[in-house]
Amino acid sequence: MIYAVGLGAVIYTAAYIHFYAKKPKVFVKESSYMHRLLKTHVPVIREAYTPPYWCPEGRFQTIVKNFIPPPRPVTYKREIVQTIDNGQIYIDWASNDESSQYPDEETRPTVFIVPGLTSTSQSNYVVSMVDNLTQQGYRCMVIINRGLDDMAVLTPKAYCATHTIDMELVIDLFKKKYPDAPLVVIGVSLGSLMVGRYLAQKRDDSKLAGAMLWSCPFSPVEGSKSLEKWENRVLFNYHLTRGLKNIYNKFKDLFSHIVDHETVIQSKTIRDYDSSFTAKVFGYSSVDEYYEDAVISEKLKLFSVPTLCVGSDDDPFSPYYALPFKQAEDSDHVALVVTHGGGHVSHMDGLHPYAKSYFEKIMEQFMSGIFSSE
Repeated sequence: MIYAVGLGAVIYTAAYIHFYAKKPKVFVKESSYMHRLLKTHVPVIREAYTPPYWCPEGRFQTIVKNFIPPPRPVTYKREIVQTIDNGQIYIDWASNDESSQYPDEETRPTVFIVPGLTSTSQSNYVVSMVDNLTQQGYRCMVIINRGLDDMAVLTPKAYCATHTIDMELVIDLFKKKYPDAPLVVIGVSLGSLMVGRYLAQKRDDSKLAGAMLWSCPFSPVEGSKSLEKWENRVLFNYHLTRGLKNIYNKFKDLFSHIVDHETVIQSKTIRDYDSSFTAKVFGYSSVDEYYEDAVISEKLKLFSVPTLCVGSDDDPFSPYYALPFKQAEDSDHVALVVTHGGGHVSHMDGLHPYAKSYFEKIMEQFMSGIFSSE
């Protein structure tokens, strides 16, 4: 029995070393500003990423990470913002007025976080990011998308991967209030698609000093196919779809003239929900048209601010073969870092489940590089 256990441990260790504990792949244009920025300020990407020995596989790491609470709570101040269509969104501020590194609020570097599908400022990964960033002296703000966190929905408009108007409103409001404070935006999962689209639309007029895209599903077309696989349906798709339907149920009457209620409620997958609700609310003829419009891989060439994309080779929401390797290497402003392992919005690092994630290490160094050049 002892020998069998020992042999099993040896085989597992050999497999772990073979598939994990490697340096990430970095796709960046040689001699570009991004290449120099990463070389000078982000040395962690030249180190091996070591996912937990006890949970290296991406799908299970994604699930485990979701249940690990952040090291410390974060206190926010909530601002209610009226949108241009008389709807509303929230901005949760972690102003960090006690910052010793940046005591002047007028020039304090600020990070704007655009979370994932149903995430809010209280989602574990968001709290952990904000805690890390405020420790570095930065101010943070988090957008709460329409209908989330028990927000009343006032107009028949929701949010989606191609809806950037609310995010743009937050950026404009911030720059009016703090015109001299540099601003970097981090988009996570669905939020990264919004940020990417915004960067492509605004180009030189983004009002941003830089951006990060974490676990970006660059091609929702391929991401949807991946989530339709039976194992991903069971682990992620059904659960997320149920959450979306629960949110929809709270304000379904507002959309009764746009969507068929029974069809929405009968949705089994995110694709079903996007077909019966999202595509119709945002004026698409089909879910395929919506997903095609949401693809940002070919839009990377339009980015004009330094943008670091961080993903993994086992992200069930963004399959490896669909990542924009060549587009990143052809861009003057984009770099793509892909880890071996890491899952979706996870990147747990080392043995300890509460340790700083690999993404947070990259985030910390990238922010330092961006803000030091301002």
